[in-house]
Amino acid sequence: MDTRERLVRLLADGELHSGNVLAGQLGLTRAGVWKALQGLTALGLSIESQQGKGYRLSAPLELLDKDRISAELELAGRSALERIDVHWSLPSTSDWLLEQPPAERGHARACLTELQLRGRGRRGRTWVAPLGDSLCLSLGWSFSPGPPDLSCLGLAAGIGVWRALRTVGADIQLKWPNDIVLAGRKLAGILVDVRGEAGGPLLVVVGVGINVRLDGAAAARVVAAGGVTPASLCESEVTAALSRNLIAARVLNNLCQVLAEFSQHGFAALAVEWTAADYLVGREVTVHEGDKVSVGIAGGVGLDGQLLLDTGRGVRRLHSGDVSVRLQQ
Repeated sequence: MDTRERLVRLLADGELHSGNVLAGQLGLTRAGVWKALQGLTALGLSIESQQGKGYRLSAPLELLDKDRISAELELAGRSALERIDVHWSLPSTSDWLLEQPPAERGHARACLTELQLRGRGRRGRTWVAPLGDSLCLSLGWSFSPGPPDLSCLGLAAGIGVWRALRTVGADIQLKWPNDIVLAGRKLAGILVDVRGEAGGPLLVVVGVGINVRLDGAAAARVVAAGGVTPASLCESEVTAALSRNLIAARVLNNLCQVLAEFSQHGFAALAVEWTAADYLVGREVTVHEGDKVSVGIAGGVGLDGQLLLDTGRGVRRLHSGDVSVRLQQ
């Protein structure tokens, strides 16, 4: 356990902690404690100091806890998940799972981390995940043989995350191809990695990033990384005090359930849910496919997972692209 993790765990209760006591607990000098506190500030944590009394976080911090997540799992998650690994710091939860032995067919492994150093977004973007204010998790699922609707797997995973966040009261929608939006702004992103042959065993890793709480500085980092102003769960009074461990368990439960459904019935069994939650349908959108730009009215998603775009000169079927809603003039 490195010094930053030990210090965060000591300060997580939000109470004042004497610098002398922290120094003794960490085996550091007072100057070493000060340097470590500056390191936490660099990670985005807000730390208050009171002369003669000590240091504290500006708000208590709920750290991820494997036992608490496991206790919240329902039948789908308990029966499907072979193990859950919770880390303090990783380059990427998805990359870590891709390096591990896969679970047995029809089962899963989960990986979560407090601090994700090189989280991957779409098209090479960086996923910004402030320490303690976001969820970075990945689920590795083994298919054998691979599902026939493999191209729809990202949409199916989106439905799993959508279901999970609906259970905690979030009024959210799905945005093709792999986003969850709240009031039209990005709340969560999904990235799918596949290893294996389509006709044989497949390891699928579903990476999920969820904005639980984002202050102004964190939102600015998202924009600077090439994104748009994001949404977070704490914007809703219903979700403001939610446990990250509870949210993680709900996501794992619902992803396991959806992937089991998808392996048996394909995307057709889930398409009605996608249509009901579709944020883009009926809106005028711009789609960037590499250097190509298309404009039209989004007409929903086909059973093959492609976006149906009415360009006024016919309907185009798009299998990938970055989509933005055009502002009304």
